[in-house]
Amino acid sequence: MKVLLCTTTFRDISNGPTKFARFLYQKCDGSNGLEVHILSEDIFEEDIRLYGCKVGFLKKVLPLAPVYRMIKYYLKSKKIDKIHQFDYVIYNNAVYGVIHAFYKPNIIGMINDYINQRNISPGLNYSYIKKTIFKYFEKKAVSYSKLILTNSDFLNKELSNAFPKGANKFFRLYKGVKINEEWPKNDSYWNAEDATPVKILFVKNDFITGGIQILAESLSLIGLQFIVTVVGPDLQYGSQIRSYFKSPNVTLNFQGRQSQNSVFEYMSNHHIFCVPSLQEALGVANLEALNAGIPVVSSDAGGIPEALDYGGCGFLSEAGNALSLSDALKDCIYQKEARGSKVLNGFEYVKKFKADFIPGNLIKILNGKV
Repeated sequence: MKVLLCTTTFRDISNGPTKFARFLYQKCDGSNGLEVHILSEDIFEEDIRLYGCKVGFLKKVLPLAPVYRMIKYYLKSKKIDKIHQFDYVIYNNAVYGVIHAFYKPNIIGMINDYINQRNISPGLNYSYIKKTIFKYFEKKAVSYSKLILTNSDFLNKELSNAFPKGANKFFRLYKGVKINEEWPKNDSYWNAEDATPVKILFVKNDFITGGIQILAESLSLIGLQFIVTVVGPDLQYGSQIRSYFKSPNVTLNFQGRQSQNSVFEYMSNHHIFCVPSLQEALGVANLEALNAGIPVVSSDAGGIPEALDYGGCGFLSEAGNALSLSDALKDCIYQKEARGSKVLNGFEYVKKFKADFIPGNLIKILNGKV
């Protein structure tokens, strides 16, 4: 089976959809029954199964941006398809496949978050206009596409409620994580009195949605010393992030964008992983933390409970509630046995999200065997 995966980014692996695209390319060369080709706008030198899609500055100009991308990807994929005759074309963002899906019956879209399903506060601003446009095209993508792949049961339910006429098109495909089968070196049974200061790791590019302000406020409510390492946001946001951490008991260690290996290294030398997101379809970083053996404290937003086995693998707080998060953090810090038990549970539970399962699960969905 031959598949063309269209993804806006392929070289930059700082987000879940891009990691998914790279994994499929590396693992699916045809030997396992699935041959995946990649079309992306950040591929500048084409190679075996890798193709570039030239998208200019108009990709950032609303309201033309989504339509402009749709046309560019449609024309290039159509050209490649004449050579390889793909069984399916998958769009990592379903919106950009709308035009293609209108003309071809074998187009599959992916919806990786649920931001466009939320109520949008009206106003003549960039955010409102962008969300309104994307919400419109997302509806068209569901209507025209053969199937829609989501990354959590939570998102499946959200989309089914938002688009009841397309409910039979939604299929959950966990994006997965690379699993380390060896028990990590982390000591999750540390004593609270010895963990001074408590080192907390926050990893998310979109730090606002990641709940960094809630994290900062919650730490000010706890009578302990903390070091908070922030990884992901661009360096230009440094002053904004520093403005959140004014409490004298908290020291900020802002690192900006880092490699995946660096993130794993941070996970191995911090006490707690905490990204208390305000919204999240699943939260791959939480899964990576479970596999790294670092205690996880998060929120109950979206699909996070699904990723943390509804609290069996981590400490959950009410999304957007600093007091609730401070209580969850204190539980993690002071409840040594519960903390160790959740870490142990998490190391086993995360194996169900093993990235090696992706090709087989995708083939089952495409063959209608799910």
